[in-house]
Amino acid sequence: MDFAPAIEKFRHRAAELEHLLANPAVFADQRRAGDLAREHIRLKKLLADYESWLAVQRQIGETEELIQTGDAEMAELAKGELADLQRKLESVTRDVQAGLVPPDPNDSRNTIIEIRAGTGGEEAALFAARELCYPLVRRLLDGQPAPGSRAEGERMAGALAVRCGERMAARAAGPLGPAAREAFLREAGDPGRDLASFERRFPVSATLAAALDSAIAALP
Repeated sequence: MDFAPAIEKFRHRAAELEHLLANPAVFADQRRAGDLAREHIRLKKLLADYESWLAVQRQIGETEELIQTGDAEMAELAKGELADLQRKLESVTRDVQAGLVPPDPNDSRNTIIEIRAGTGGEEAALFAARELCYPLVRRLLDGQPAPGSRAEGERMAGALAVRCGERMAARAAGPLGPAAREAFLREAGDPGRDLASFERRFPVSATLAAALDSAIAALP
């Protein structure tokens, strides 16, 4: 796979952008300056990924040569390293290929998504609450220390999601009825219990609970 011809075109474009962005007059048009700066960042990443791709190619060549010419012990070690390098090559190849694809001009624009419960009472409120809770819970957990295990992380996310869903649905449609409460607890793998029992069984820290309540209260 030869990326060189395409990369050279982007290398020239990156140099051109550096020259343009060094001119203060360009910033008189803030929108154009922003577009040029984003393009420059994208191309710098592409060029860095390409250099990584070249470096891995060289390392693979050197490792293959060592396997052919080294002693048995060194050759065995090199085989293990070669497998790692080949996986790394696949990854950086994908990065370079992605960088060569022209970006969609809409990718960097903000998007507003409105989620409404609509008609349907508790069922509709439940659906809207679930959709709103996914990004909210993820944002809260991103700021927390990493969990000790994957299972612990999933338990924490599930516990927060149930609390978030219950509060969001109650906010949209009033106190939850038995059907909506049962649906929440069924998704949490704990059917037949009430929410108070669930919260005792799957506790979260007071800090996270307070952050969740604050985040929900801040929603428009």
